[in-house]
Amino acid sequence: MKEQSSDGDVSTVDVISPAAPFFLTLGPEYLRRLILPLLAYSNNETYVRYKLPWTPHHLGDWPVCSILSQEQEQM
Repeated sequence: MKEQSSDGDVSTVDVISPAAPFFLTLGPEYLRRLILPLLAYSNNETYVRYKLPWTPHHLGDWPVCSILSQEQEQM
């Protein structure tokens, strides 16, 4: 899920979280598909390693989505 009003961040937690009840009601599989990439990234299951103690804000900018952990926003 891409933020429409920002600089093109993909899978931002602050957009997915408020939308979670909608997806849980109408299609839980969609929510699973939105959350799994964030969980894989934060659990270091991707080629880009995440080394910070807090949850990642997003996966990167569209279309590449390969943000380094030092480029993450502290939220």
